[in-house]
Amino acid sequence: MALELLMIFQPASVMDSGAQGKRGLWRETHTCHPGFQRVRDARVSAVRCHVVVCDRRLKALRVQSQGRRDISHWLWGLLVLEMWLHAWAQGGALAGDIMPGRFLEWAKPRVTPSRSVLICHHDEPLNRFGLARWLASFTDLAAIIVVREPPARLWRRVRREIRRVGILRFLDVLAFRLYYRLALAQADNAWIQATLKDLLARYEDIPASCRILETASPNSTEAMKLLEEVQPDLVLARCKNILREQVFKAAAHGTFVMHPGVCPEYRNAHGCFWALVQRDLSNVGMTLLQVDAGVDTGPVYGYYTCSFDERRESHIVIQNRVVFDNLDALRAKFEEILRGAAQTIDTTGRQSQAWGQPWLTRYVSWKLAARRRSK
Repeated sequence: MALELLMIFQPASVMDSGAQGKRGLWRETHTCHPGFQRVRDARVSAVRCHVVVCDRRLKALRVQSQGRRDISHWLWGLLVLEMWLHAWAQGGALAGDIMPGRFLEWAKPRVTPSRSVLICHHDEPLNRFGLARWLASFTDLAAIIVVREPPARLWRRVRREIRRVGILRFLDVLAFRLYYRLALAQADNAWIQATLKDLLARYEDIPASCRILETASPNSTEAMKLLEEVQPDLVLARCKNILREQVFKAAAHGTFVMHPGVCPEYRNAHGCFWALVQRDLSNVGMTLLQVDAGVDTGPVYGYYTCSFDERRESHIVIQNRVVFDNLDALRAKFEEILRGAAQTIDTTGRQSQAWGQPWLTRYVSWKLAARRRSK
């Protein structure tokens, strides 16, 4: 019994110092003693029990922190320190047995990737397939809500645009649509297919667990039910619809849009087109903003632009490039947002204006100005 008590209070440096003079002689003499083995087994059992308790506490705290990387790492560090001190109190040699090697590997925090949802239209393959893979590369893409709008929705947009600009200007809008389909669509589709091919090669396929919902509206009952079931951390909306509050507030960190235009100067549709027409070339870009109850009026998290050839490229290509040429920077920003570390940009006092559909007359004036500028 006296020997067992001596070993309980014996410093680790004496118990496990190896062959170092008298300490080594003490180890060679007493490590085979039955009392030493019983005490060591008791210490190992005590430390293992404490490890199980701390592991349960860590799992519970991870759930409370909702997988946030910064919180999870702090909790992990504090609990590992506690387990180390407990192991040292039970006999410092045991701390060396379980730390920092295989125990630290076992106790390494397993941070669950943030859950995301993508909302996009069925006829936009760059978003439906390319952007989906990109989003799945750094988040847990839980669902894709694919919007397939009925013809009635288009007629509602037509009536709204007529009320906004009048019937004569709306004929200008229709003339541009016809010109685009006859003269520009083929080249733009070739660019879209080439860009999509590059994205499919760069990013792995979306996970098999990703749920796909096709619906007539992102505000539909089935879409809201899906969001409630998934409980995403982030929603990325690549659609033309104005979202209900129940939809854009479904994500823990918010719903975000990559708006083709610099806000608040170029809100609503086709901001890049109108910046080009206005010869405001420094504001040809994309705004990453959080959705609120207004139209492109939410908090701004970043502006992104790219080099472009306004003489040869259409506004459709340019407004896509300001997104897809900046995917690495956008990923970094979204990771900041998910960590709670992103800062918004103050837009107080800046001019705010909502724009609409492109006009053929303005398109022609833009291209003429671009040609003059390139000479």
